[in-house]
Amino acid sequence: MCKEIKIGEELCPFLDGFVLVGSVAGQRYWSSMLNDKATITCGIWTPDDQQVYFGTTAGQLIVMDVHGAMVSEIQLGAGVTSMAWSAEKFTMEEGDDDVTSDRSQKDDRSYVLAVCLADGNIVMLRSFDDVSPITIRSKLKTPLHAEWSNSRKLLAIAGTKESDVLQSNSQEYTNLLKFYSVNGTLVYTTVIPYTQCPVSALTWGHNDRRLFVATGARVHAAWVSRYEMPCKTLRKKGWQPLMNRLPLYLKLHQFQIKCSKYLCKILNK
Repeated sequence: MCKEIKIGEELCPFLDGFVLVGSVAGQRYWSSMLNDKATITCGIWTPDDQQVYFGTTAGQLIVMDVHGAMVSEIQLGAGVTSMAWSAEKFTMEEGDDDVTSDRSQKDDRSYVLAVCLADGNIVMLRSFDDVSPITIRSKLKTPLHAEWSNSRKLLAIAGTKESDVLQSNSQEYTNLLKFYSVNGTLVYTTVIPYTQCPVSALTWGHNDRRLFVATGARVHAAWVSRYEMPCKTLRKKGWQPLMNRLPLYLKLHQFQIKCSKYLCKILNK
């Protein structure tokens, strides 16, 4: 499994623990033999391309620098299945209003690494030496399919509900799509309207306004929107007691008070 890290450069980890970094033209930059007691399952570079993280079936997170020197080794609670940084995958000409367009601050941004484990949990790290990592219990069957939005604000997780796995005679799957914030807070959950196959792939698109989820041979397109609900609508939904507690000056302007919420709707299948 090879992954392009920069234009013309590739990272190739092998199942036997051998790692090779070289150019697409065949030039070898460096190589190393990692722990042979476990299988490398995934590898990912930091957003600044200065370090590379490897995950293994033994739950190890191995960190190496750009020259191949060992930096650190972290032991997690279960085997690592995949990893994803909350970094921009590409630059959009137009973005949401709340996304900064100042490229000069790119190096000062704080990124979050989502590490998916074989027990269905997700560990969120800001660096390999993070003293207070966040653990998310997704309650989904592995392997999990995870990807950050290009805005770096939402982590999309897709998988099959755990309870369905225990029913061995059932041929149907309850596929769920969940969204988490950078702090590990569950923001939104929706059901994928197909039960014959488990989730097999997931990716964002259209400047974070679409999400594509594959279940076997089917591809579902989801519309993702952050909308604002006026207080008038909240009042109709049974929030009148809360509205009555608002100060007078807020009551006079309650139609202009809005609360933010994410909405995800599966458009087709």
